[in-house]
Amino acid sequence: LGQAEIGVGITATVLVGELAGVGSPARTDTPLMGAALTGQADARATVELDPAFEYALVVLAGSVAVEGAGLTGGE
Repeated sequence: LGQAEIGVGITATVLVGELAGVGSPARTDTPLMGAALTGQADARATVELDPAFEYALVVLAGSVAVEGAGLTGGE
């Protein structure tokens, strides 16, 4: 699977679709995008998203802030 460095200290593994110019080899029948993001402490990134899509964020471990809202893994 393709990987892209986005921001500072964050790696995106593109599972399906395309993110940051990196595409997945997975076949889709409709436009989709899915990626696993991993980051170091104090990592920062801006991810450009297609406004025509719906998105979800699942935090498995640690915590993140999205536009000022904090999320912690396991919540």
